[in-house]
Amino acid sequence: AAAAAETHKAAFEKAEARADAERERLEKTLEAARARTAALSDERDALDTAKRGLEDDVAAAARDKRDLDAKLDSAAERERALEERLVAARDDAANALSRAGDAEASLEATRRELRSERELGATLSASLETLHARAADLDGRLQRAEDDASAAAL
Repeated sequence: AAAAAETHKAAFEKAEARADAERERLEKTLEAARARTAALSDERDALDTAKRGLEDDVAAAARDKRDLDAKLDSAAERERALEERLVAARDDAANALSRAGDAEASLEATRRELRSERELGATLSASLETLHARAADLDGRLQRAEDDASAAAL
């Protein structure tokens, strides 16, 4: 019986040693799991912080996009206004060129009229000189006829 008790005691001590070893292994595993849980919690907190930062960045990017869209719309409106002014300026330039062409044609017509009037003036001057010469000739003939008549009357 003592040998059986000794065998039981040895088996119990072995079982107790195995239980202690298992408890120690489980405690180490539990400690490692707690450390991993703490690390994962820290990592989750860091990820949550990064997520909030990214959400803030996304919100800022959305605001920037709205601002840029508004600036783009404004620039497009200014471009449309400039295009309209350019079209109006081109129309004005075409009208001015047309008026300049009309003025040039009118000036040319006036120059032709002036040349014609100068030619007419030259012709009239020549005719007037001819008439003056004929009048002088007639005056001379009249004077001779008067002189002849006066001489005959004497």
